[in-house]
Amino acid sequence: MSAANTHLIYVHGLWLTGRESLFLRRRLTQEYGYTCHVFHYPSVSATMQDVTEKLHQFTLELARQHRVERLHFLGHSLGGLVLFRFFERYLDQPAGRVVLLGTPSVRSKAAQDLARIGWIALR
Repeated sequence: MSAANTHLIYVHGLWLTGRESLFLRRRLTQEYGYTCHVFHYPSVSATMQDVTEKLHQFTLELARQHRVERLHFLGHSLGGLVLFRFFERYLDQPAGRVVLLGTPSVRSKAAQDLARIGWIALR
């Protein structure tokens, strides 16, 4: 399958920015021809509803600007949970795949421990 006009959105994890995925995105572009985009969001201070709404606007703008035929999503850690919630709210997306890397889709002891700290708990 050709990757022409195939785009990939990388959604970073907790306390990250997307820069950590530079080598992965470069390889996906060089070896598979994907056009990669980083969706950046405030992983600690924003609500999940705000983040998914921002991701929705990001995908709409991307699809409009590039006339996207295929759109893939790659979520790392918390980014995968963002994608779970995103697809619960916004089902109508261009054809593509979703890949989750290190996403605590069932349970995360680290997340449970952090949730006990009032000022750092995710909303």
